[in-house]
Amino acid sequence: MNRRDFLKLSSVSLAGAFLMGLFGRRKAWSAGPVPDLVEVTGGTPRERVAAAFKALGGIKKFVPTGSTVVVKPNIAWARNPEQGADTGPQIVAEVVTACRQAGAKRVVVMDHTCDKAQLTYPQSGIEAAARAAGAEVLHADQKDAYREVAIPKGKALTSALVLKEVLDCDVLINLPVVKVHGSSRVTLGMKNWMGVVWDRGALHRSDLHQAIVDISTVVKPRLVLLDATRILTSRGPKGPGDLTVLNQLVAGTDPVAADAYGARILGFNPQEIGHIRLAGEAGLGKSNLDALKVQKIKLG
Repeated sequence: MNRRDFLKLSSVSLAGAFLMGLFGRRKAWSAGPVPDLVEVTGGTPRERVAAAFKALGGIKKFVPTGSTVVVKPNIAWARNPEQGADTGPQIVAEVVTACRQAGAKRVVVMDHTCDKAQLTYPQSGIEAAARAAGAEVLHADQKDAYREVAIPKGKALTSALVLKEVLDCDVLINLPVVKVHGSSRVTLGMKNWMGVVWDRGALHRSDLHQAIVDISTVVKPRLVLLDATRILTSRGPKGPGDLTVLNQLVAGTDPVAADAYGARILGFNPQEIGHIRLAGEAGLGKSNLDALKVQKIKLG
């Protein structure tokens, strides 16, 4: 082998070694498989939201630049944030901020409330917090804000008037609070869709658990975040009742899995909660917690 061939071979070998090292480092840096759910405990609301998005692949994975996002918290009741009846205002604000930073053109926060929106929005703290973070805060108490949609797979409900903003947005984020409920036993993500339909009473007048599943076949979130900062464990959904402070956030893309996990946080077997079991049987997501990959993150 002459000098020229030797140098050529050496250059190729060095380049190969460099590329192998580079790809090897990239492999080492890459994140593992995205979990079904992320449970973040501790830290501040900002830290919990940031950690959850990071574990799921980053907020930009869910919110494209220029998109319209609807964030649907639970703002149903005229209660103070410390009473745990509504989604925590700081969690709402951090989700809105993350969406804006990802490049969302519009972020809308709204709910069809039980108590009057003129009371619930300010008293819950959500109105001020969401607006300060850059959201449009809209009321949902006018019928012309809704559009009728068919529910082809519905059994208890075959149609419903659903908020136009929810139907027309690019990204829908479900942001309920974790708490018990007198009729459905728990109120989590799927039950939170009662706040996007005009006739909330229609769900109660029929088979409530089946009606929740029916709505969930046509209203599907890109992301679910369960606010378990404070969980209301008695006299739900309005309270006041017993509270447990967990400082926890659960996030994922599977609405059934999220609700199953939330039910367990409240001390229930998910399979004993009608709408969770029925939603799993309908193929809307995973209701078997043993089949889920859950990443648990503890913050200082």
